[in-house]
Amino acid sequence: MSALTKEQAKKEADELLDYFMNKLEQASEKGEEHIAQMLDAATFTLGSCIAIAVGHSAGIGPAMSQAIETLTDGIQAGMVAVGMDGTFIKIKR
Repeated sequence: MSALTKEQAKKEADELLDYFMNKLEQASEKGEEHIAQMLDAATFTLGSCIAIAVGHSAGIGPAMSQAIETLTDGIQAGMVAVGMDGTFIKIKR
């Protein structure tokens, strides 16, 4: 297994972002119900991938915690991108 470079990580993240933005655009053209379905399907898929990638129950909590933190960061970035007001406050234990 090789180490993931910053360049590789950015490239992979950009590919996923492009894919999901394309799917969001397609759903947006069809209406709110399609947007909700696309988001539900993407979220369910991510949850399944977390469990499959971790492969053991002890790792689910930390992986899910990281995913939620990253999801929160993404929502905040999206809010900024479209000019929404609001800030999330993270509480960490």
